Amino acid sequence: QVNALLGKPYGFHQVIFICTSKLLTFQHVAKWFEKPAEYDQWDFPKWSNTPGFAIAVTHPASGTGDAVYIINCKDSTYLKVATGNNFSYPALWIDPLQVSEVNDPYRWFGAYDIPVECSGQGVLANKLRLFWHYREKAVCVAVGSSPIHFGLDPSGMIEPTLNLATCAADFFVDIVVARDYVLPHAPALKALVLDLNAGFLDIDDALGGFVRLDGLYQSKGYEFDTMNNFYRTGLPPQVIARSSAFSSTDWAGLDSNGCDLYKNPGTGWGTPLFDKGDYDINNQVVQSNLACLTALADAAALRKIQLIIVTMPENPLYDTSVMIGRYGPSRQTFGKVIARIDSLAQQNAYVHFWDGNNGGHHDFADSEALDCSHLNYRGALRMAGKIDSLVQVYVK
Repeated sequence: QVNALLGKPYGFHQVIFICTSKLLTFQHVAKWFEKPAEYDQWDFPKWSNTPGFAIAVTHPASGTGDAVYIINCKDSTYLKVATGNNFSYPALWIDPLQVSEVNDPYRWFGAYDIPVECSGQGVLANKLRLFWHYREKAVCVAVGSSPIHFGLDPSGMIEPTLNLATCAADFFVDIVVARDYVLPHAPALKALVLDLNAGFLDIDDALGGFVRLDGLYQSKGYEFDTMNNFYRTGLPPQVIARSSAFSSTDWAGLDSNGCDLYKNPGTGWGTPLFDKGDYDINNQVVQSNLACLTALADAAALRKIQLIIVTMPENPLYDTSVMIGRYGPSRQTFGKVIARIDSLAQQNAYVHFWDGNNGGHHDFADSEALDCSHLNYRGALRMAGKIDSLVQVYVK
C-alpha cells in the first residue's frame, strides 16, 4: 500500500519518523529518514546528547552484517561509523566543544501548535507564523472566528491585508491576537477589522466550555511570547531572523494573505441552524468582553489605527427568527450590544461599526454561501470588496 506521506510503500522498520505533538495538523510528522539502500531495516534509534543528531542500527536482509549510523537530523545525511554483527542499543555522545549540546533559547518561537488541543489552534498557529513573516507589509489585518476565516479573501482588497481569523475561536481570542501581536508589531498598519461574533460574548475564555485561547494558551510558542512580554520593548534579532525564515511550509494550506488555498464551494445557505441561545448583556462575562473591546479600541486609537467592527452575513432566513443568527443572541440582546458599540464609536473617533449581516437582509446569494453561517470563497472575494471600501473611507 502506498504511503501518502512518502508517496510509496515501505516495510517494517524501514523508516524512522520524527513526530511532533501537532496531532491534528499536517505537520505531525516533522521529518523522516529512510533506511540506507544496502540495508533492510532500522533498529534501536536513539537521540544523542546534542540536538539534531541521532544514532541507529541497520540490519541487512540476510540477518548478518549490521551497521551503526549517525543521523544528522538537520540535513538528513547519514554517517556509517561501525559494522559487525548483533549490534543493539547504540549511544552517541558528541563533545560539547565540537557541537553545542545546549538547545537554541529561541527554539520555541512560533511553536503555537505544540502541543495541539483543537483544530482551530492549528489554523491560528499557521496564521501567526504568517503574520510574523509579513507583519511589516500589512496595512490592514482582520481578526475573528470562522465567519471571517472563510468569508474574507484579502486578494480582493487594495491595501496589503492579512486574514488572521481562525475557527472555533471565542471573542477573547480575537482580542489577544489583535492586542498582543497585531497592534505592537505591524508598523505599517492602518486598519484593524474585527468580527463582532456577538453570539460568543458570553463565553469566559478562562472558565468556559471552549479550549482556552483556542488551544493557543498551552502552546510552547505562546508561553515563550508571554515570558518575553510579547516583545513590546522591541524584537530581538533572533526573532526577526526566525520570522524572516518562516515560509509557506509554516502556514500549510494558506496563501500569503492567510486565505484557504482549497476553494470549497460549500452547500449554500441551506436551513438555518440554532446552536446557541440568548444571554443577558449584564452578565459579568459579557461585560468583561465588552470592556476588553473598549481597551482594544483605546490601544488602536493611540496608534491612530482605525478599528472596523463588522458582522458577517448569515442565512437570510434568520430574518424571521428570534435569534439573530446561528449562535444568537436574540435580536433584542443584539440591539443592546450594538448600542454599546455605537456609544463606543461616539467616544472614540477611530471606532467604526458595519453590520454586514443586516439582520439577514444582505445581498449574498446562495451560490456564495459555504453553509448557513459562512460565506464560501466566492462570497469571500466579494466581501473583501465591501470591507475594502470601508477601509478606503476611514484610512486617509
